[in-house]
Amino acid sequence: MDEEDVAPLVDWSKPYTLSILNWATKTSENIGVVSDSAPTCGFPDAWKAVLVESPSDMWCAWLLDHGNPTAWAPTLDSHAPEFAEFCSKQRFKVGLGTSVAPADIRVPPCPEHKKDCGVAALVNALWMTGKKRGHPGAIAYVERRQIDYEAAMQPGATAKTRPTAPWRSEVS
Repeated sequence: MDEEDVAPLVDWSKPYTLSILNWATKTSENIGVVSDSAPTCGFPDAWKAVLVESPSDMWCAWLLDHGNPTAWAPTLDSHAPEFAEFCSKQRFKVGLGTSVAPADIRVPPCPEHKKDCGVAALVNALWMTGKKRGHPGAIAYVERRQIDYEAAMQPGATAKTRPTAPWRSEVS
């Protein structure tokens, strides 16, 4: 990984980027990543979850059923002034529009959403696609940053290596 890609892993005041999320999900066949600039016209059936960026730099995990969004796990407090725009843009990006309300999956909010929503979305997607019952809690967002930092600092770390979370069970 180059210096720019690693920056959010070394400096935790920086948000996760598209390249970090792609790196972190590289070996996962059941989690996809869709940036705000990418067109969306459905998701592969193999994906069980997708990390969606919309608006720019605002990430959220969506649970999928045969490529169709069924629920989302927003980490932005619903009382935040930007929640309505975030909700609208996320729903539009996954193709739900305003007429269909997705089911909410309750997850811990991010105190600093803009900075932490990427890592939180990653944790939530891993949790939703794993076999664990209860959410590991907000501490998992911090643990994930530590896991990703350690993996990126390993000699020979490349965009093809992906860390795993100790609390996650792999899906068969």
